[in-house]
Parts: sequence; C-alpha cells; structure tokens
Amino acid sequence: MDQLVILNGQEQDQLLRAIEAAIHVRRRHQLFLWAQGQFFALLPHEILVCLRLDDGNRAAHVESLHCLHLDQAREVHLCHPQDGLAVRMARSCEENGQLPALLAAGRHRCARIFEDFRADLEKAGLRNAIVHGHRIAGRGDATFFVLFNVLDDVMPVHGHLLRLLLPYLHLAFHHVLADDEESAGEEAEAPGSQIVTGRQLQILQWVSSGKNSQEIAAILNISPLTVKNHMQKIFRRFNVHSRAQAVSKAMSLNLFRRQD
Repeated sequence: MDQLVILNGQEQDQLLRAIEAAIHVRRRHQLFLWAQGQFFALLPHEILVCLRLDDGNRAAHVESLHCLHLDQAREVHLCHPQDGLAVRMARSCEENGQLPALLAAGRHRCARIFEDFRADLEKAGLRNAIVHGHRIAGRGDATFFVLFNVLDDVMPVHGHLLRLLLPYLHLAFHHVLADDEESAGEEAEAPGSQIVTGRQLQILQWVSSGKNSQEIAAILNISPLTVKNHMQKIFRRFNVHSRAQAVSKAMSLNLFRRQD
C-alpha cells in the first residue's frame, strides 16, 4: 500500500499556483519558465525531461529543461530519442508497473529498477530520479516526465506531488508540441520554404548516431567549425537549444523518414 501523504498549507498553496500557471503555457519558453518557477517550487530538481512515445514505444519527441550546463555527451546520454537514459527509464518503469517511480538508494519499492540504472545515473553525475506518465487510452501513445537530481532526498511526497501535477504537465507539454506542429506547418506552406537543407539533414542524421562535430566533419569532409555553424542554424530554425532537442524535433517532423 502506498504511504499516506498529507500536504501542508504551503505545499497546497504552491500546488494551486503551479496548476493555475500551467493552464496558460503555450510555447516552449513558457514551459521552461513554469518548470523553473512554480513547478520547481514544489519539486526542486536539476533536470526535467519530457517525453512523448508513439504507439510503437519509440520516442517521438524529447524535451529537456534545465538551468545547469549540460555538455553534449551528457545531454545525449540522457535525452537521445532512441536509447537515452530518460527514454529507457520511462519504458522500464511502465513495463514494471511502477508509476510514479522513486528511483534512489533506499527506496525499496523500486529498488530493482534503480539498480538496473545505477551505473547510468552515476555516469551522468546523477543520484536520483522520479518518473511518472501515462498512456493515452485508444491511441497507444504515451507521455512521460523524468526528474533528475531532486535536490532533497527523494520522498513519498515528491511522488504524490508529481501524481497531482501530471495532468497539467501533460497539458502544458502538448500545448508546446501543438505550437511546434503549427509553426512547422506554416513554414512548410510558405513558398520556397525548406525546414533544413540537405547538408543540415545529413549532419542531424550523424548527430542522431552519436557522432561529435569532429567525427561528422571527417565523414563529410568539412571543417568542425562548419558543422557547428550548421548546428546553430538548425537550433534557430527548430527553436531548440541542444543537439538532443534538435534530433528529437527532426524525428517528430519525420525528416529522417523522408530521406530514406
């Protein structure tokens, strides 16, 4: 049986503020501000990863929200749409019927799952995680949220709060995805528009395979600086801030599939 959790007055007030603010999230920058504001006040953490899995359990979109610096290798390790840590943890927690899952040392209910990912967490410099999400009835796709490095020790109240906020996280995240799809549609309809160039798509495909700028430059016979310049243009075009987000956006737009 789950441990009974009763919120104190401050937590109830913060929960209400977080819910009210989430309803108004429509764009990516608003989601970031909410995640680092009202949501953070309730659940202090270092990294929030938002995932949408399709009916084949493949990651169709990955969004990472954080204030700390994540180098390329660490972000890809956490957020790669195919085999990133967040994606694998979400799948495992769902398969084992452990949602919300409190993944930390000493949390016996999810001890086996935590041990399965302990080495991956340590590799990324992380000590704990909380995972929650749900699959949409009748559609098959799913939305999951993974909090890494909850600042205090992971407690049952954290899982309870994430359970209460899940509908509003889902709503805010899907508003952002809908805004992305609308923006992409408008660009595609503009005369002569092209989401990315052929060279940029090549670079994105190699990034999705885990190659760094130096490796991609050698493969394509261009300079590492040229690779980085292309990536900056892709970031602006996609309105993203990292390589993992760029790969996720390309996958959500089926750009790789179109190239096959």
